[in-house]
Amino acid sequence: MSGTSKNRDLKSGAGRKLPPEFTYVSERNHALIVVIDAYQHWPSLRCAVRDGETFAKVLVEDYRFPQNQVRLLRNEEATRAGILRALHAYFQLGDEDNLVIFFALHGDHDPLSGNGYIVPQDAARGDDAYVDFLHNSLLKGSYFESYKVRHLLVISDSCYSASLLRSARPPARAKGWNPARGYGKPSRWVIASGDAPVPDDGGAGHSPFMTRMLQYLRFGDEDCFGVLDLHTHLRRSLPQEPMVDHLHCLAHVNGGEFVFVRPAGAPEVLGTPAPSAPPPPAETQWHVHIDGRREILAGSLIEARLGAGDLPPSALVWKPGMAAWAPLETLPELAAFLLPPPVPEPKPIGPRAGRDWTVPELGLELVWIEPGSFLMGSPESEEDRTSDEALHTVRLTKGFWLGKYAVTQGEYEAVTGEDPSASEGSDRLPVEYVSWDDAEAFCEELNGKYGEQLPPGYRFRLPTEAQWEYACRAGTQTPFAFGQSLDSSQANFDGDYPYGGAAMGPNRGKTTPVGSFAPNAWGLYDMHGNVWEWCADWFGDYRGDDIDPAGRNTGSYRVSRGGSWDCYARFCRCAFRYLYSPDNRDNYLGFRLALSCNP
Repeated sequence: MSGTSKNRDLKSGAGRKLPPEFTYVSERNHALIVVIDAYQHWPSLRCAVRDGETFAKVLVEDYRFPQNQVRLLRNEEATRAGILRALHAYFQLGDEDNLVIFFALHGDHDPLSGNGYIVPQDAARGDDAYVDFLHNSLLKGSYFESYKVRHLLVISDSCYSASLLRSARPPARAKGWNPARGYGKPSRWVIASGDAPVPDDGGAGHSPFMTRMLQYLRFGDEDCFGVLDLHTHLRRSLPQEPMVDHLHCLAHVNGGEFVFVRPAGAPEVLGTPAPSAPPPPAETQWHVHIDGRREILAGSLIEARLGAGDLPPSALVWKPGMAAWAPLETLPELAAFLLPPPVPEPKPIGPRAGRDWTVPELGLELVWIEPGSFLMGSPESEEDRTSDEALHTVRLTKGFWLGKYAVTQGEYEAVTGEDPSASEGSDRLPVEYVSWDDAEAFCEELNGKYGEQLPPGYRFRLPTEAQWEYACRAGTQTPFAFGQSLDSSQANFDGDYPYGGAAMGPNRGKTTPVGSFAPNAWGLYDMHGNVWEWCADWFGDYRGDDIDPAGRNTGSYRVSRGGSWDCYARFCRCAFRYLYSPDNRDNYLGFRLALSCNP
């Protein structure tokens, strides 16, 4: 795309054109883009990965960066070791190469030392977490100032990123600066989004910083512009002022700047004048006949498209020299200009951490569950507790998705081609008569179909016992997600046997459609009653694992949770554990889908 906007806010360089002597080779451009939404121990971000992916696309499509030289490190790829390994690879570049590095991730600041850091995906939290961070002085001294490249531009959209800079005040550009002069001198520049916490989401699908940067990169009026031009636009548009400075080192020469060049402003190697297209002949007047009305579109074909708007393929067109009127669709060389461009098929969008997701075509809704800690099991004071409900603290370090409902008969049949359930009447009834092995096979079918859309390391699977109870409790520590008692107006179980002093209620004697009762605080339905839900774990006493427990490695029985339509309320408690042989099938056994990393 070349910039065609006439918005004055995008004109920090007054429509600067390329000087004819400027030689610039786009194949020398490289980019490293490090973006993290899903952290192991830190809160998730919402826009970082999208920001990085869009920035990469703009560099390739709008500024001709070679696609194989634009590297993206996303989420699990952006560990401390992964970032350092990627940075180290650029020592092989030479003094004719240019490198752009972009960060969108958590940043942190130590008020005692004044040090600033970027936070890798695997960094811990707490008083000693700084040992897992990447210190800005390490990045500057060991990498940014030591690279042999001609130009380095570091753009950091993260909290406290201004600690990369020596000064908060933008340096003045030398009088008479032009792109050829700036590009000819080596440079090391940093643009930082701020010196305090910065917002992640500006409401447009990108952070405020990236929203403004994309406006300029895509729609600014210059054919070419430097680092300070870009900063001028950002500075004018954002409430929290971004900062810019060059690194004060021998690798930077005053006046040097990395220069962005649009394809419309230069041929592949600048310095060779591009041949100019001849003006359209005067007789280029297309007559268009639509619904009994004739229009004459004069001038270039691009102007004709703008004048006529969207034309139907059946529209008749003619110009002097043609023997007869012809349908627009029969003139491909004209239709390419006059017809609206085809809308590409949208690429499938996979799940993103922090957002609920619906499995395409299947309509199976998954709720995002944030990582966190909770007390698993029950206190000794809890009525009807059993000896295998030992109370212990569990920490889940990775977020995961869990089915909003138990898998339904309709969803199961859509994937497997069969419905084994005994209950009839609605495809929204939970599937039953499924063994643990059947549930695992269902998950594998989905992995085969949608695996490429899933985040790295994530697969469809049954929830671990810890994941199930954590999601069932939804932040509570009472016997049920709804409190200390349960009656059959709240869940589908044998209402003759309520819990906690609740009144007796109906005993329906069968499953009910999913979502028939109120959800828990995290939006999950029927975690108590309806059907027992298989978990991934082998059954056994808790082993004392407190971080991402996955249960025993072997056993004879698998865990099931939640109770069912034919049991008493006490079996529906959050902490209650039951066991079945993995090949067991019955009209009270179903499952709920999870999408998670290996525990």
